[in-house]
Amino acid sequence: MRLTIVVGIMMLTLIALVSVISLNTVRVMQRVATVRVVEGEAFVHRAGRESKRIPLKQGMLVKTFDVIRTGKLGRVVLHWVDDFELEIKPNTVLRIMRSSFNKSTKATISLFFLRTGEAVARVQRPLTPRSRFELRTPIVTAAVRGTAFSVRVNEDKSVTVKVFEGVVRLTIKPTGAVVTLREGQRMRISSSGIYEKSAL
Repeated sequence: MRLTIVVGIMMLTLIALVSVISLNTVRVMQRVATVRVVEGEAFVHRAGRESKRIPLKQGMLVKTFDVIRTGKLGRVVLHWVDDFELEIKPNTVLRIMRSSFNKSTKATISLFFLRTGEAVARVQRPLTPRSRFELRTPIVTAAVRGTAFSVRVNEDKSVTVKVFEGVVRLTIKPTGAVVTLREGQRMRISSSGIYEKSAL
């Protein structure tokens, strides 16, 4: 009798847990981007197909876990439906870590990892309080609320950030420092975390 009650409670708990997970899955939708511009050599590596390069073409869709690579003269512009654009410059490797929208909170989460090269982000609309946009590199994370800025991983592993509009908050990994960069400013961060701020 006691065993039956324990098993019954465990089953009800399991059903409740599965229901909550299913409900959250329905609320959170993956966002995809459309390839607006492709110039020169540009490829996407799909998750699970790391050895296969698929040439990017205008109109293609890219999504979470895709890795975009551009060649010496390559350039790609990705566009999301909420007027967010990401321009990927020549000789760049960028991974879309997460791109999702939560229907219940109206929050968008956009996380990217820039391994090498340069990316220019244009966030047209101000983000909601629960939304996040981050462009990460091996040594710095740039977080924004609504702005236009670029991040470049240089050959010496330093990073250069330029802000064209709005404000960007930088978290410098080697030191843990948090620095605010405003419109018209640039910052160069060495691989050891030493940084220098200047005007554009």
